[in-house]
Amino acid sequence: VSYHTEAAIAQIKEQLMEEKGMSEDLAEVYLYSGGLKIYTTQDSNIQNKVEEVVTSEAYKRQSPSKTQTSMATMTIVDHTTGQVVACGAGTQDELKKTKLGYFNWPKSLKKQTGSSMKPLAVVAPGINDGVITAGTVYDDVPYKDFKNYNYFKGLLTIRYAIESSQNIPMLKAIQTVGTSNSMEFLKSLGFSKLDEEKDNNIASLALGGLTNGASPLEMAAAYGAIANDGVYISPTFYTSVTDA
Repeated sequence: VSYHTEAAIAQIKEQLMEEKGMSEDLAEVYLYSGGLKIYTTQDSNIQNKVEEVVTSEAYKRQSPSKTQTSMATMTIVDHTTGQVVACGAGTQDELKKTKLGYFNWPKSLKKQTGSSMKPLAVVAPGINDGVITAGTVYDDVPYKDFKNYNYFKGLLTIRYAIESSQNIPMLKAIQTVGTSNSMEFLKSLGFSKLDEEKDNNIASLALGGLTNGASPLEMAAAYGAIANDGVYISPTFYTSVTDA
């Protein structure tokens, strides 16, 4: 069993419940006993490599108190089709020893994204609305109580502010974009757990401090829209299901 297989089954079950009006129990019985053939989007070569990488010792780090161990998770989406070709997590080995229904880390885990949200919440909506460009300049100097994680660099273009991941230019740029516009843009990229009240501020959006976080799947699909000339495609784990 892979996390991809589990996600495909869960997606089909949800679709049966929505489109056929089935209860969760009935949909599950139909899936497991209906003699169905399920064609997933998994690329086995990539899936095997993902599992090898995310379960390797290189991605396991124990906290100083030795109470927690870090875990890698990865989702790979074909941006031209929205098809998820592989996904895995550091608990992959445990999943293979259990039945389906195990928590799906790559699909469902919600964590704060940090600076990886800057292109999605600030730059992309600004360019989309025509209010900023890659050459728009902001002054990277002390600003309110916010800090950079490296030194201040003065006048910077958006292009370079992204390259060096400066915080202050992004905080200023999102005010040009508008936090409400940023929120609506993120919704169009598939972010479904935004908090309308708590997330509608410059720090949460520009610096990736979303209240409910985002999943690896959501992030991969959202970046896929940039690679796909701005067209977002809802990610899918299967292509078709047939019965007898």
